[in-house]
Amino acid sequence: MSDDEQSDDGKSEAKIRIEMEAKRRKERAEEEWREYEEFRRGEREKEEEEIRQLRERRERRKMEREEEEKRLAELRQIEDQKRRAEEEERQRKKREEEQRKREERERKKKEWEERKNANRPNFVITKKEQGAQETEEEKKEEVTKSKEQLEAEKRAILEQRIQPLNISGLMLIN
Repeated sequence: MSDDEQSDDGKSEAKIRIEMEAKRRKERAEEEWREYEEFRRGEREKEEEEIRQLRERRERRKMEREEEEKRLAELRQIEDQKRRAEEEERQRKKREEEQRKREERERKKKEWEERKNANRPNFVITKKEQGAQETEEEKKEEVTKSKEQLEAEKRAILEQRIQPLNISGLMLIN
């Protein structure tokens, strides 16, 4: 190619090739950029979906925790009421027992005071049947008997009551 041809076209063949190559590179870069933007858009959508799912899961867990806390609070309240009722019952029984003991002490104290202040003997006289009544003389006589006389009477009474054992009819067999 001569200078005339270059001047006609205004550009040389090499220059045209360089421009074409630059244009192709530019188009390829733009295409790669569009692909990259598409890829990033897809990635961003995935990330946003993951974030949305995580937020939903977090909200769901938060609600579950709140429900669980509410349930546990109700259980605690029921347990507290039960414990208080048991404590009140124990206190009531304790008070009743103390009252019963106090009343028992008071009753015993009154009985003791009545016995202490009573103008009566602290022994009981038993009366014998009419046919078995002893006269005053017999009582005095019994009191005045000596020790030997009492012992002799005792032996005589025992001999009358206890019969001797008859062993003459028993034989020893060897």
